[in-house]
Amino acid sequence: MISKALDELLSEQKIWQQVGKTLRDIDPSYWPASTEGCKAALLDTSRSFLRLEFPPSLLAVADPDVPAPTLSQFSLMRLSATADDSIASSPSPDKSHTRIRAAKKPEQDLSRLRKIISANTSQTVRLGELHKRSLDCLDQIHQEVQIQTAFGAWIMDWVVEELKQSAKDVKGRLDISSINTYLSVLTQRPRALHDVDIDDPYEWSDDQWEHWLYELNSDITGEHINPAPANSLDHAPSAQTPTLHKRVKDAIGRLVRNLIKRQQWVPPSIRSILAEGDENLPSGSASSCLVNDADLERSIRIAGTWLTDQPLDAKMLEMRARIQFLIPTRSSDISNLRVDCMTENGMLVIKRVGYKNIKNNNSVRTLKAPAALQQLISDYKQELVNYLPDAEFLFRSDGSPEAGQRDVDLINLLSTSLKHATGDPSARPHSMRASALQNLAWPDWGTLAAQMLGAQASPRSCSAWSDAQTVWTRLAYAASVAGHGDLRAAMGNYLAGWSLVFSIRSMALLNKTTPRPGLLSQLDIAPAGLRKFRQRASAENCEWGWVFSRIADDSIQRLRSRWQLASAHDLNSRVKTNQLFPSEPASGNFDGAEPSTDQDLTNTSPLSCKETVSVQLQIDDLIYLSARIVGMSKPQTIERTGIGLSRATDLDTHLPPDELVLMVSMRARAAAQDRGRQGNLDVLFSGHGQEILNWVAGLSEHDLLTTYQFVYKLRATLIKSPVGP
Repeated sequence: MISKALDELLSEQKIWQQVGKTLRDIDPSYWPASTEGCKAALLDTSRSFLRLEFPPSLLAVADPDVPAPTLSQFSLMRLSATADDSIASSPSPDKSHTRIRAAKKPEQDLSRLRKIISANTSQTVRLGELHKRSLDCLDQIHQEVQIQTAFGAWIMDWVVEELKQSAKDVKGRLDISSINTYLSVLTQRPRALHDVDIDDPYEWSDDQWEHWLYELNSDITGEHINPAPANSLDHAPSAQTPTLHKRVKDAIGRLVRNLIKRQQWVPPSIRSILAEGDENLPSGSASSCLVNDADLERSIRIAGTWLTDQPLDAKMLEMRARIQFLIPTRSSDISNLRVDCMTENGMLVIKRVGYKNIKNNNSVRTLKAPAALQQLISDYKQELVNYLPDAEFLFRSDGSPEAGQRDVDLINLLSTSLKHATGDPSARPHSMRASALQNLAWPDWGTLAAQMLGAQASPRSCSAWSDAQTVWTRLAYAASVAGHGDLRAAMGNYLAGWSLVFSIRSMALLNKTTPRPGLLSQLDIAPAGLRKFRQRASAENCEWGWVFSRIADDSIQRLRSRWQLASAHDLNSRVKTNQLFPSEPASGNFDGAEPSTDQDLTNTSPLSCKETVSVQLQIDDLIYLSARIVGMSKPQTIERTGIGLSRATDLDTHLPPDELVLMVSMRARAAAQDRGRQGNLDVLFSGHGQEILNWVAGLSEHDLLTTYQFVYKLRATLIKSPVGP
């Protein structure tokens, strides 16, 4: 359908004129005569229809006026199974995010960093211009600064990034003196901030950010501030929100913009406070990173490789991850769980225990724990007794500061393992909370969403899922389980998968209708074909599925024709300039003669040239590329061929476009399905397949080009056949 639309581009006004004419032809007494009147009536009718067919909460989150997150590109790739689903390696945690804690205080931790930056601001010592000073600072930091606190690592990451921008003279870069000024503000140490330091700033909650922000402001102004709580959806500062001192706003604003540029999460409330005028700092949401079952297991395995010598730490991290994945809890909720947190009737009790980390009164609650979670907690308690027989808490042992620090370190380690497992820099434990909330609101939605992204979902399967969602108050229940007072926080921060669920609901509506002759005519599909399908199809077959397959077949044919024309033109131009194989010498002349540049392609075919270049391809490379082209995943191909990961990654850059892959893998009239792909692979790894690849590997440039022309049926008028039999 996209390829059809590209044939004729219509303006919005023209489209609405055609829509209005069509509607008036159907019922001239109902639809207004004017185009604008028809447009308004159609939109009103559509909204009324949706209100009758769709859950109110889904319509609300889909409203353009309601801010809501969406899934990140990494999440969509993993959901559609196009991402690498293996653990290529077990990398060590990023030094910036995991530190061995020492007795140092953050101000001591950063003292050497401040001295290095300050020394390079001198205007009386000839230290060079900005480029040289920035490079010198980076070199000194690398050699002399030893960071041992999470806060220190966070600040140093920012300083290093700013220095790199200054060294490259990137537009908007800071002078060393400006970095020094901002650094002096950001590293002030009010006593009230000490309780924030036990946590990693990369994982700070909204409350921790605001605590740090306003305490820095109070330290400069001398005025203590208790900010009023902001509405969970309206993040604009209220009349009660205090005005920040310019030095604080400029320094933290620069830090926040740098974090956003590095794709680190910053709470919406903080972005709103720091925005200038009408500036709209890019939004972010923990729920934009979807964590599925495979991601969870990968992150646990990755973290397990880092904790092989700390079995209890490994078990604590695993339990924390599984609890947060099954029920939408905050990290602080889990930290507060006592050993006796489960009631006799299977309720999980979350309450205040003296850590001052319960966000609000709604966070104090009891949750119905799934049977699987009840068993997990029971087994974990029995194992915990072997290590800590007198433990008061599941994750903070006896409640000592050392136990609290251990818990925080494991939270940070879990965050790092999630980033490695998903490949998404925005992944964090809060992402699992968002995934759990969506799973409560839309049970089993992920499987069908993956099918939607792979164009494999049918109206019948979507309808079956929609019909099973009989409780339209599930989102309200999920929000209460998550500790929210109403739906606004859930819709504004946690439902990133709403667009896919909306698509599922929309496709389900097709199951109530049948393809009509008028629509088939518009799609250039003969109605007789549908009648034949109905006669031979079983009850399980879907008529819309047949229509979609015909649309796909037609699109494939159009893409094939366009690709052939484009390929022929591209090949023609390459032959003219002798650049078919850019990695090889530009000319095939071995006798030293200059190649002809004014040769008439219509008189002499380049394929008839006597000179040829033998292109000896590695057979292992050919096997790998062939297997990837016919549908084998990267991990499976590496395992099957024994080729190294680095070489495989390099070869992936040479894979042909999807349109070409679709063409060469066509079987009969349609794209290869599961059986077809398996058949292709069986042939590839058989003796016949090896013979074919060995033959291809030995082809010269002349013969390879001839084969290319024959396989893709390029027109002889554009590229002439070789002279001779």
